[in-house]
Amino acid sequence: MRPRREGAAHSLNTSGSAQKGGGMTGQLSDLVLLEGRRVGIALADGSRIDDCHLVFAGDDRVWLFRDGQDAFVNATNVCDFWECG
Repeated sequence: MRPRREGAAHSLNTSGSAQKGGGMTGQLSDLVLLEGRRVGIALADGSRIDDCHLVFAGDDRVWLFRDGQDAFVNATNVCDFWECG
């Protein structure tokens, strides 16, 4: 496993291969490594969830905590992620 740079963005591929039109190369396992840290998440619809706490990243769901509220996102809707410094 290569070392990660703080703040570096990673595209997410939940199936292990490039998704249609996305050319994504990151892995869900990379997101799991950021559990317990502050992250930014980009979603397939173009929206973002910035500077939130990543509680859990599973095969089908990502659990985030932001502004005192829990948020659950379908893992297939996550197209990019990065650690916030």
